[in-house]
Amino acid sequence: MLYFIAAWVLLTLVCTVIGTGVLCWLTERWFERWGDRWLLSLWLGVVLLAVSLLAVSLVLPLTPLVGIGVALAWVGVVWAFPATRLELQHLWQNRPPALGWVFAGCAIASALLTTQTITWIDTGLYHYSTIQWLARFGAVPGLALLFSNLGFTSSWFALAAPFNPPLLETRATAITNGFVCLIVLLQIAIALRHCWQRSPRPSDWFLLAFSVLIVLPILGYRLIAEILVSPSPDLPVMVLVGVVAWSILLICNTPAYLPETKSAMPAAAPLVLAAGAVTMKLVAIPLLLVAIAFFVAAHYKQWQKLGLGGAIVLLILTPMVLAGLVSSGCPLYPATAFCLDVPWAPASERLERIANNTHGWLEKLGNDAPSGVPLIAWRFWRWLTSAKENLIMSVVALLTLVSSLLLLKPLLKSTVRGWWWLGAIALLGMGFLAVTSPMFRFGYPYILLIPLAFLTVYSHANSTQIHQNLQSIQQKLARLNCRSLIFLAVSLSVLVSILLYQSVSPRLLLPPPLRQVATTSKQTNDVFYRAPDDGLCWATEIPCAFDVPADVRLRDPDAGLKGGFVRDQSTRKPVQ
Repeated sequence: MLYFIAAWVLLTLVCTVIGTGVLCWLTERWFERWGDRWLLSLWLGVVLLAVSLLAVSLVLPLTPLVGIGVALAWVGVVWAFPATRLELQHLWQNRPPALGWVFAGCAIASALLTTQTITWIDTGLYHYSTIQWLARFGAVPGLALLFSNLGFTSSWFALAAPFNPPLLETRATAITNGFVCLIVLLQIAIALRHCWQRSPRPSDWFLLAFSVLIVLPILGYRLIAEILVSPSPDLPVMVLVGVVAWSILLICNTPAYLPETKSAMPAAAPLVLAAGAVTMKLVAIPLLLVAIAFFVAAHYKQWQKLGLGGAIVLLILTPMVLAGLVSSGCPLYPATAFCLDVPWAPASERLERIANNTHGWLEKLGNDAPSGVPLIAWRFWRWLTSAKENLIMSVVALLTLVSSLLLLKPLLKSTVRGWWWLGAIALLGMGFLAVTSPMFRFGYPYILLIPLAFLTVYSHANSTQIHQNLQSIQQKLARLNCRSLIFLAVSLSVLVSILLYQSVSPRLLLPPPLRQVATTSKQTNDVFYRAPDDGLCWATEIPCAFDVPADVRLRDPDAGLKGGFVRDQSTRKPVQ
């Protein structure tokens, strides 16, 4: 726990400095409220640091020293600008009085949640192995030849790599998702503070509701709880869907709306966040498309800004594309589009098989439909009844679409601007996932957006009444005896400490390590690797694989694993 909290404090400081510099450059103090600026700066810093580390992995292993070097380089660059230093000074001087206590409470809560034993199956399958490869060697040519999932490129793994040196013995694997949990709790605190004030904005109601609805599944749904205690990029992408939607609402409902600005580009903030989300996982592509549309709508008459926005997106996506080309020969692996015919690319039939396993969900449901039943309808029914989450997701999506039509009139009359962008993200996201991978953990944030748009409009329309209710609660709390409150808080703290001591004390410094599994040493040509007996690598030292194809060998035997892998030229067929 202590290592996680110390790392989060460091990440918060570094990402705030990086994000503040970028936000000053993009928006020129366009966002006037402290909480809005800090959350945007924090998320921008997280995204840009992760993408930068992925770019550096193309030439260097992501050791702790390299991670520190990248962070210091960023801090040095943005600190050189007076506007950044002035803005950081302003943030520090205007911070809420209780910020330190709130941060400490959120950090402890996040540490309690994320320092448990990791059980998420994908971590044992390939997450930790990928982090090991990045930490020891950086991007390795032909890594997808060893095991197809090792070719999945994610800047989120790059961010985790410097925090997972061998010295920690696999104990810091969930540190990055714990940081996301911390930020979500801070979002709730900041949104509550804004809503408690007399004039909350629509973006405040949205951020509060979305953040709470992200936390609830963590506490009550095993799948999301397991993803939280892992390095999975599913969680940051899930949260970034809401953060991008919040930033769009914030921009649209800020007094100095976009057409009135001259040099600032506030619409670039959601653009950077959405592009960064795509580098973490390709399921965020719909988010990027809407962010691009929002940016174009804001600056469609300003060619210089449009060009700058396009350059920003290309700059952020380039490390992901290059890392994909290095690991698999495919820029958008596991998609087969634009794959190159290079010696380290998997065979074309294997690429097709990988692509079908990843997003060919309809084909996996089979072709044995009963006579007279349309194949697509039969496949959909099989998918619907295969998991309870699929039924829930379908019902909620259907109710959302129907209610959208029934409540369209009050939405059109609302003074809340920008709600249609939330609808666009939701509809495009649900449509994209319906075609590629309709899983609950991908679709959940998209499904939330339209209902939350209704809730935002309603809350904004009734903000006066809601504020009066909050003030009444505040007055009732104020009547309580201060000593009674202190006694109650101390008693609860002692009780919780007693109940949690047995489970917390062993992980006070670090969480438990990943499980160790029995392995069998195998060899394919000059490639020596370990194959797990139970089907998952978990903490197995790299290279860990299963059945390496017979035509795979080391790309450069003198360089060893660092040189990567290729297919035997005598058996290689062109990639189609």
